[in-house]
Amino acid sequence: MVSTGPDREQTMILPAFAEVLARLSA
Repeated sequence: MVSTGPDREQTMILPAFAEVLARLSA
């Protein structure tokens, strides 16, 4: 994955990305 930003952004982006994938898969 591309890590371009503070850890704070990654901590929020990673779960959000996973949630989006889950919704699309559902």
